Amino acid sequence: MKLKMHLEPEMRVRAYLGDQEYFVESDAPMALNVESVLAAAFFPALANGDTVVADCLADRTFVENMTKLATVASQWWGWKDRKPFLLDMSRGPRPASSRAALFFTGGVDSFCSLLRHPSEIQSLILVHGFDIPLSDAGRWAQAKCWVDQVAQACKIETVHVTTNLRDNEVFSRVSWEITHVAALAGVAHLLDRHFGRVFLASSDVPPPWGSNQRIDPLWSSSAVQIVNDGCHLSRLEKVRFISGSRLVHKYLRVCWENGSSGLNCGYCEKCVRTQAEFAVSGALECLETFPPGHLKEKIDGVDSTENELVRQWVEISRGISDPGLRRAIERLLARSRNRKLGKMLPAGVRRFLKSMAGR
Repeated sequence: MKLKMHLEPEMRVRAYLGDQEYFVESDAPMALNVESVLAAAFFPALANGDTVVADCLADRTFVENMTKLATVASQWWGWKDRKPFLLDMSRGPRPASSRAALFFTGGVDSFCSLLRHPSEIQSLILVHGFDIPLSDAGRWAQAKCWVDQVAQACKIETVHVTTNLRDNEVFSRVSWEITHVAALAGVAHLLDRHFGRVFLASSDVPPPWGSNQRIDPLWSSSAVQIVNDGCHLSRLEKVRFISGSRLVHKYLRVCWENGSSGLNCGYCEKCVRTQAEFAVSGALECLETFPPGHLKEKIDGVDSTENELVRQWVEISRGISDPGLRRAIERLLARSRNRKLGKMLPAGVRRFLKSMAGR
């Protein structure tokens, strides 16, 4: 796999993974750093046994970190532990900026990091093309407006980035659940003349997952440090920490389904789980970004939850005082267990049970 990069008046980078081009645009000048495209190529190359050939000099710290990351990836995802890069040589340390930024979506995790480091973070980085598709201009405009309002209230700036990396056929060979931090790191390396540290809010999802305190720092170079922030906090603890913030009440955005013009559909599993966590924290009625409705009915409307999220629902159940809500959570967890067991049954048995249920 050969890599190519081209910088157009510092605001647009064009790069190739395989034979397909992708772009990154920013309203802050970018540097032509090969670490950005190496980050994008790393997991696909490792997963598919490819070798990445680059004729540019790469940062020595970054290349050493990729060797360590390959070992972790082989343990978590079963790929061969090897060095996927073929480079002429690596360059030594570069000076790092003293400024820090935070990748910010307006969710629980990123709000927690922002409020935990009010004096350290000078900028929020918002990326179009990751959680909000490029085709969804309306929701991007709304999300951008909300993040800009948060930044203005905090007296800091926002860097807006647009990229079609997720559409690249080589990059998309590996699940976004694994590659999302690689994509964010690629953006951070393009902005390393502005920021020597970039905070990445931790996720309360156990490995194997693409974001973890063990692997996130390994995307760093000598010029930019990727910081996994808040890994010692559960999601409920984060909600409790941010629940009194007026900015959170006005601009919280958690919905990946984006089922409404208000950005949060209010009824998907993540929206309902978030509202339940704010109920535990005594701040549910303060939230302005979710549609109205009874929380118990919303919980009963959730089909099931994923295995890695059961722990969060159990923590919510233990903290909630309303017995009706606790029973609704118990029903949700029972539905999730039954769905898991159903998936384990042979297809013929599932069809038979389904036919019997219809009688």
